[in-house]
Amino acid sequence: MKNLRFVLVGLAAGLVSATVAYAGEAGHNDEEHAKGTEVTLQGEVIDLYCFTVHPETGKGPDHAACASMCINKGLPIGFLAADGTVYLLLGQGHESIKGKVAKLAGYPAELKGVVIEHDGIKAIQMSSIKRVKAAAAAPAPAQAPAAATAPATPAKEVWACPMGCATSDKPGKCPHCGMTLEKKKS
Repeated sequence: MKNLRFVLVGLAAGLVSATVAYAGEAGHNDEEHAKGTEVTLQGEVIDLYCFTVHPETGKGPDHAACASMCINKGLPIGFLAADGTVYLLLGQGHESIKGKVAKLAGYPAELKGVVIEHDGIKAIQMSSIKRVKAAAAAPAPAQAPAAATAPATPAKEVWACPMGCATSDKPGKCPHCGMTLEKKKS
């Protein structure tokens, strides 16, 4: 009787596992969902949390270390295209892409993938990504020499998060990650 109970419990557990596994895969055909033409976009990988919560500092090379840390923690990953469009970044076949993109966060990148739009969300199912050199900046216009009598402005102290999350005019803790702010050299 005891052995029969173990057999029945084992069969029930196996049946539940098989049902959950089948339900998890049923209707999830990537080819069916990712219909479309592959596009190539220029832009940068962003962590969507920081980009959304503090948009003025949540992107670019100054935020790269924080973005990489957030991506490695499992926070949502996005791609900020050169035209300003933000895409949710997806892997192929339910794979995690954080290992492929975390080191690229905050730097110019070229992304290839298929755009998917559903209920107001724009996403890209990534097929490849690589870091690229920044576009050459336009030369600065010639400036008139400063007036000799202009008073020198005192240097302002700046305190920055070592992860690049935030800056402040006084010491303290980063409001985003909690690290101690460090004084930047002038």
